[in-house]
Amino acid sequence: MSLRVDPATLDKTTRRMLSGMTPFFACTRDPRFSFAMYIPSSVGGGEDSALPLLILVHGVRRDIHVLLSGMQSFADKRGVALMAPLFPAGVGDPLGVDVHNYKAIAYRPPVAASSSDEGNGEVIRFDEILLAMVSQAARIWRLAKDGERFWIHGFSGGGQFVHRFVLLHPGRVLGASVGAPGAVVHLAHPAQSSHAKEKEEKWPKGLRDVQSVFGLTIDWPAIRTLPILRGRRRPRHRRLRDRQGRGRRQESARARKIPPRSAGGEGSGSGVERGGGYGA
Repeated sequence: MSLRVDPATLDKTTRRMLSGMTPFFACTRDPRFSFAMYIPSSVGGGEDSALPLLILVHGVRRDIHVLLSGMQSFADKRGVALMAPLFPAGVGDPLGVDVHNYKAIAYRPPVAASSSDEGNGEVIRFDEILLAMVSQAARIWRLAKDGERFWIHGFSGGGQFVHRFVLLHPGRVLGASVGAPGAVVHLAHPAQSSHAKEKEEKWPKGLRDVQSVFGLTIDWPAIRTLPILRGRRRPRHRRLRDRQGRGRRQESARARKIPPRSAGGEGSGSGVERGGGYGA
């Protein structure tokens, strides 16, 4: 079953749990977060074959098993390892109810309204948490390219995460699928005028301060080479259509001319915004 760890060092129950639908494993970097896997029981290239990795990022309902079970037959047919990270709602939130925390990738937990404390300054980097999970999985299973590059899919809130993750880490991605992220945010492209770039919004609605927030620069040439599948369905609600001008379908068509010029936008609850934002 493409194990990298020596099976002889594992008891029978543990070996069984490392194939098929696995339990949730705590992320060793930060145990507040966890991930589950689906490992095909039979691999076309043999038991020692390295498995391509497909990451499935949940929406705000965190329906992990729906994601994994829905892709199980695909994984069996193609010999692909599935990973579903779990970013629990409420992490860092004094009320414990924030369901949006992971979508902006960089999350600054808000301070309790009743507290005069300015907080401990923690910023949760969900991109780094995900990459730590991938490294952890690569130490357990034989993953193609040792997990250095993978496929990634997200729907709804997960689509927002994937859009932004691709912008920040195109070198780690083989291809991406983004479904119904809920909004489209305009981003300044290198080909645009300096005047247009000056009007660009800050993260997570734009890229104006991405260097200060993440210490990264956007690698547009790398992004252009990636196969990216975008959802094109027009928003159902008039309010969302009005907010997006002429609707998501036309925005998507415009984005395809200079891929990618947009990223999934925030809904009504951006974690970074709730925590005060960046550059405020």
